[in-house]
Amino acid sequence: MSYVRMTSKRQVTFPKEIVEKINAKTGDLLEINFRDDHIELRLTKRNILDLMSSVRVKGRQDFDQAKEVALEKIAEEAAGEGKHNRH
Repeated sequence: MSYVRMTSKRQVTFPKEIVEKINAKTGDLLEINFRDDHIELRLTKRNILDLMSSVRVKGRQDFDQAKEVALEKIAEEAAGEGKHNRH
């Protein structure tokens, strides 16, 4: 059994063996569900366009542009991680 502690910002860090077991990578979307007295967490292959209408916003939103910005950010972060792993 593994344990995690929640921070004051409601964040948790999952143990390495759990992350590897579900094959989660940085930037992956995790789905969380509440069942009776416990929570279920699973890796999902959804993308940002699947989340349309999940948050109310005023005015029209350009989700294609938002997706492009998100993909650029992920690429930048991945490139930064690669720099650290070369040493």
